[in-house]
Amino acid sequence: MTTPPPPPAAQITLQNTQPLTFKTADGAVLSGELSLPVGAKPGQRFPTVILLHGSGPNDLNETLPAQVAGVPGGSAVFLQLAQQLNSQGFAVVRFNKRGVLGVGPQVLPAAQRMGAAFTVSGYLKDALTVLNHTRTLSAVNPAQVYLLGHSEGTMLAASLARQHPQLVRGLVLIGTVGHSFRDTLHFQLVDRPLAQLHQLFDTDRDGFLTIPELLDTFKKLGIPPASQADGLGLVPKGDSWVFAPSLNPDAQGRVNIDRDLKAHLEALFAPFPNLPGLPAQEVLYLSDAEKFGSVTTLLPGYQGPVLMLHGELDAQTVLDGARKALQAVQASGNTQAKLIVYPGLGHSLAPMKGGIPTLGPMEARPLNDLTDWLKQLSAK
Repeated sequence: MTTPPPPPAAQITLQNTQPLTFKTADGAVLSGELSLPVGAKPGQRFPTVILLHGSGPNDLNETLPAQVAGVPGGSAVFLQLAQQLNSQGFAVVRFNKRGVLGVGPQVLPAAQRMGAAFTVSGYLKDALTVLNHTRTLSAVNPAQVYLLGHSEGTMLAASLARQHPQLVRGLVLIGTVGHSFRDTLHFQLVDRPLAQLHQLFDTDRDGFLTIPELLDTFKKLGIPPASQADGLGLVPKGDSWVFAPSLNPDAQGRVNIDRDLKAHLEALFAPFPNLPGLPAQEVLYLSDAEKFGSVTTLLPGYQGPVLMLHGELDAQTVLDGARKALQAVQASGNTQAKLIVYPGLGHSLAPMKGGIPTLGPMEARPLNDLTDWLKQLSAK
């Protein structure tokens, strides 16, 4: 039986919701929403899942526009998760990340999103505030509160579970950050681009890149060359582009991918966390994230249930990191950790499109797997 594709974000409406407000210790106010199963009665308490965002200024739905999600109509994976979980008898808490005012996302100006509060360590404090408040809600069973983290959220979930195991019944980790933040970013900015140059751009498979190959592929993918000029060492020439002399193009104008382009990308990455052109707040974020640790370093010692869902083609957090994290958790004595890998899916457990990873909507397989796992735990 073929599973129908998930509906676009615009077609998802939650039927039973209540607004929430979370007040942090430093005076910030985060807005959120509690969604309940249809037919919930006053006084009824539900197992509850708190959704923890990936990196960036995400709203409570983790809304991504079409140009970022890579799919028509964009995506809202947290809205999709909430609908699925509500339909299976779970309450869900979603909230706007610090600096986000509403769906869109509607984001405060960059000047108002600066300082230590806008780092992984700061977001951890916010997540603990949400967790503590959620446990006091009349519709929530405090003994059945689960954390579901996506990407950066897997780091928060792992840290909260390790520090406060008595508050957490179990974890679902999607797109686990299993390597250090530096290594994760190196993969995103160096290793992945090199692989894509070989797979998508080097059409004659000779290990060299030419301007015609680049421009033809950009056209097919709908990507403006100017947006990739710095990373690929392109400089404008008339109405077209050429490779910068520093890339050592040969007499035919070709550049060696694994020698010269790799050296170019490595040089751009070398000043980590002070990457070229990066605003001071982003440098602070990267420095903090590297010190914060990964799921591999944070989660061992937590003995509760852990379900890790990972796309085999995840282009943001490499699958090897999830496997590394699982091994570390199991080595610490946790026999309740499980990893499910999904062939053909990426960082948001969505399929590729035209050879390019997309960020949602999530396919039905992982949605069903996570709700089945949570239902089994909640029944115990």
